[in-house]
Amino acid sequence: MSFTTSINKLLRRNGTTSYSLKKITTTVFDLNNPTKAPTTSSTSHSLLSYPGQYKRNQVDGELVRIGDVKLYVDPTGMTVIPTTSDKITYGSDEWDIIDVKTYTQGNTAILYILQIRN
Repeated sequence: MSFTTSINKLLRRNGTTSYSLKKITTTVFDLNNPTKAPTTSSTSHSLLSYPGQYKRNQVDGELVRIGDVKLYVDPTGMTVIPTTSDKITYGSDEWDIIDVKTYTQGNTAILYILQIRN
């Protein structure tokens, strides 16, 4: 079974509708005019997180901490690429993106796995 098939099966099995309110927000600063207020763009995405978070053997206290969450993001329709300078928001909660892993097939992103921390 291919990686893409496994991920698609995971997304179908767990669903993504309850996580559709999360956003990835990117802040852009104008380096030519540092006094200008930064512009912010955001877009909604279907996001999936495992309720179990990271496994115990993956938590090392430095790179992965207790409470970190792993989000699986379907890049279909995304207008921005998540980076570690972006934020994830859900309701009133805001999370920092600690790490971004991009899985591609050819030159097309098929999945982003984000490590986020509150």
